Amino acid sequence: MTELKPCPFCGGKPYLANVAMVGCAYIVCTDCRMQSDDGSQKRVIDLWNTRAEADTLRAEVKRLRLAMTDVLGLLDDLVTESGRSVEYDEEDAFRRGEWFDDADTARIEAARAALAHGEADQ
Repeated sequence: MTELKPCPFCGGKPYLANVAMVGCAYIVCTDCRMQSDDGSQKRVIDLWNTRAEADTLRAEVKRLRLAMTDVLGLLDDLVTESGRSVEYDEEDAFRRGEWFDDADTARIEAARAALAHGEADQ
């Protein structure tokens, strides 16, 4: 049998459970009790052991942070141009999910279009 990787949620030791009556298997973590979907033994082991590579995840986080920085830069430019003063705590706003609603997104896209148009005219 293929060795099972540690639990992706807690790092605990998993075990393979077989349900002989229906011919399926599933995997359970002995620590957090997280359970995989059921299916053939090969299928559940393959799915359990499939993990996103850390480098891929780090690259995606970096890409998203850069995109967020670009958007915040545009917002800062808009606030500066409007003459208003706005203070925000990026980390706290991110944790609370208070980034942008549909109206904010529309304003950001309009600002990007205006900036792109202005750059094209120069």
